[in-house]
Amino acid sequence: MDTNKTRKLTSEFLSIMYRMKLLTRKKHSMAIDLPHAEFCMIISIAKCNEQRQNKEIPGITVSELVEELGTTLPAGSKLLRNVEQKGLIERIANTQDRRVTYLRLSDKGNQILKQQVQARDEMMEDIVLKMGEENMEILLAQLQRLYQIVKEEMEETKEHD
Repeated sequence: MDTNKTRKLTSEFLSIMYRMKLLTRKKHSMAIDLPHAEFCMIISIAKCNEQRQNKEIPGITVSELVEELGTTLPAGSKLLRNVEQKGLIERIANTQDRRVTYLRLSDKGNQILKQQVQARDEMMEDIVLKMGEENMEILLAQLQRLYQIVKEEMEETKEHD
């Protein structure tokens, strides 16, 4: 493949990925009055707490959440305040160590997440039907291949740093 064609394909791929990202953000903000970053926060809280269901830990800590989101503590704290003011999360104090606070979704937070997951699933089913099963299988196989290639590239880059 020549260099110009490679650059053109790279640019087109990045453009499509960026537009897809913008579309999904717009979809969330249209469906609920919640900025994308706050929606990502409630997803992360739910996901982390779901993984811990069999443990006696009542939620995720603020520092764990900030690490999961890949943000700074001040930015994460600001998002948390916003989400808490909307009644979407609850803070639970650690009885043994008052410095530790756990987070979990409130009933309202769980309800919003459930609605969004249902809406997403319905939309994705419509997309699969419009794409056709065979085309979706091909797309998924190619995306899986892309994921593996990106993962390998990231690991190689990490080794060279």
